[in-house]
Amino acid sequence: MAHFCHMFIHIKSLIQVFFGEMLNSEEKGLVSSQYCMLYRDILVKVGDKLSELEKIVLKSVLVVNIGRMAFHDKTDALKSNSTVL
Repeated sequence: MAHFCHMFIHIKSLIQVFFGEMLNSEEKGLVSSQYCMLYRDILVKVGDKLSELEKIVLKSVLVVNIGRMAFHDKTDALKSNSTVL
């Protein structure tokens, strides 16, 4: 169990680094998307009003948008996102 927690913390820090790099690239205009800037703006404006579940859903939407994923139905989307989070 301790190994899993350590691995989860490592993955979480990698996601933060990736998000920071992607946000920086969007701000400089190096990439055409604005997903990270929109995610950041939402968290700044209403982040304190969101529940943890709502923040997880918002982060899932960010991952889906960045990855340009497509799903057949709601069940397929939920199954795929549960492995990401």
